[in-house]
Amino acid sequence: MPKATIHIDIDDDWPVVAAAEYIAGLAYLFDEKKMRPFASQLLLEHFKRKAVADPAWAARSTVPADLLPVVPDRRILRNGAEGLKRRLAAAAMFNPLFYQSLVEPFGREEVLVEGERATVSNVAVAMGRTLQQGHVLSDQEALRVNTTDRVWSQSKPVIHLAYAFRDVIVRSAENNEVPGVPSMIELESMMTDFLVGHWVSAALAAAEALRMTVMCMSRFRTLESQTLQVLARTA
Repeated sequence: MPKATIHIDIDDDWPVVAAAEYIAGLAYLFDEKKMRPFASQLLLEHFKRKAVADPAWAARSTVPADLLPVVPDRRILRNGAEGLKRRLAAAAMFNPLFYQSLVEPFGREEVLVEGERATVSNVAVAMGRTLQQGHVLSDQEALRVNTTDRVWSQSKPVIHLAYAFRDVIVRSAENNEVPGVPSMIELESMMTDFLVGHWVSAALAAAEALRMTVMCMSRFRTLESQTLQVLARTA
């Protein structure tokens, strides 16, 4: 059984709300008190950009007051972006681990990460180097522990949702290139870009299918009691 089951309301008139909840929920593991301020700031930033790009829309549209915060707060956006960055890093870590689990039952060639077998420890070291972004940490063990604790372990409850969101990013790219982990500047810019479109229902369905799949794999079976099941709820 999953740790908890959560619903995201899908409103065709305001799809940006569901998207903001998905992104904020990822960043804060669906902790209501923490995710709500972030979701509100995302919506405010989205509507500000839309009003600048389309003054006619701003003149005729009435945004429900309960969707927006009282004042903009860049600190909330930055903190939320940091949480989201960790989930995307965990999704990138999950990729080789998942494919290793797919090939193992058939005795096929192992998936390698920087020449090493795809294990959490090896993947954590490789991802840790990526997250350093030029800052060298000489202690490889510290790098492994830091990445495992702050990125992988914290993200386990929503790893399936993070992976599904990463796929949304891939499909939105011009060449469908697999993204790296974006920098904070890139992430703060792109977060509101993904509030548009009706992608949430499909992403939730893909995430749930992935959650059910990995629970059948011996490597991930222990995750079942830690995962959050997040489902769409339509009016």
